[in-house]
Amino acid sequence: YYRWIVPAGMMMKMAEDPDQTMSARERARYLGNVRALLNGGEVTGDEYLALAAAFSKHPDPEIVAALMADLGSLKMPFVTDDLAQPFAAYVCQALGPARDRFGIEPRTDDEEAVKLIRPGLLSWLGDEGRDPEVRAYCEDMAQRYLNDPTSIDPSIAGAVLGVAASDGTPEEFKALQAKVESAKVPAERSRYLSALGKFDDPKLQDAA
Repeated sequence: YYRWIVPAGMMMKMAEDPDQTMSARERARYLGNVRALLNGGEVTGDEYLALAAAFSKHPDPEIVAALMADLGSLKMPFVTDDLAQPFAAYVCQALGPARDRFGIEPRTDDEEAVKLIRPGLLSWLGDEGRDPEVRAYCEDMAQRYLNDPTSIDPSIAGAVLGVAASDGTPEEFKALQAKVESAKVPAERSRYLSALGKFDDPKLQDAA
């Protein structure tokens, strides 16, 4: 168990062409190592974000999963209200290649790894990235789910409900609350409860 570092230019070269510089195992651990260097003060925040954006172009779903996990832990300490818009742009830039490669709509021929990352991809692009196409898709799918939970792929149900709820109105909050109270299936109730906590309106957050 160890950490490693090389000059910044070499770190970027590795991130831009990882198939030529790293094995599959090394690629899977690259971002974790860079994140540890960030935590230790060996690389700066902007260096980390540049490396992550370059590395995210790789087609391996595990790399996309690692990036989303890191973005989640970076948002809280670094992203203040005045940085929300630049952060949204970065999220779209970093996760855009994965969106283009895997799509936002579940497919019958999806690999299992792709099925696992798509909910996170929808949540990050729709909520933090404010991607208008993703948000419109999530709102449409969420309405379908509310009308009939069997009408959409269950793997994305929680993600689309959460994205759709973020800009929700008090009326939509009440409708979702009614769904919580009437749900008979535990998985459905869990998704509704999670979505209740996604509203951006502070009053609705208190109500949740």
